Amino acid sequence: MKKIFTSFIVLATLSLSANAQWYLGGGTGFDFISIDGATHATFSIAPEGGYNFNDKMSAGLAIPIIFSTSTSVSIDPYFRYKFVKFGPVTLFADAYAEFGSIASEFSWGIGAAPGLTCDIKNNWSIAGRIGNIGYNNINGFNLHLINSISVGVYKTF
Repeated sequence: MKKIFTSFIVLATLSLSANAQWYLGGGTGFDFISIDGATHATFSIAPEGGYNFNDKMSAGLAIPIIFSTSTSVSIDPYFRYKFVKFGPVTLFADAYAEFGSIASEFSWGIGAAPGLTCDIKNNWSIAGRIGNIGYNNINGFNLHLINSISVGVYKTF
């Protein structure tokens, strides 16, 4: 029985890793956030890396450096589900968590963001996100339809 179970685990691992690929990249973003009732424009640079489990699912980690009235850093793990592919373009949704600081206060949050990727040549792609919905412990519930935009470039290995 142990041999059957071990064989099953090995086959499951191989099937998941057969289509798996690592990716590295990063992007820039623009957002409006509310701090103590005042709205601030932010600009961010976010190095990012992740792992494609298969054609539909990925997980990754972004480390945004956010520039506003002060500079802050957060750690944002995410899970990406790719809905549909039209030639080189893929539509996806990210479910994410964020841990960092806003206005020198510890901040945590969760949310979701839609986006799309466009494959270029030689395992390079461009990704973009517009809008997000989420909650964080400082600002509460947030719905950003068009005032949260990010664009990035990625290399898959």
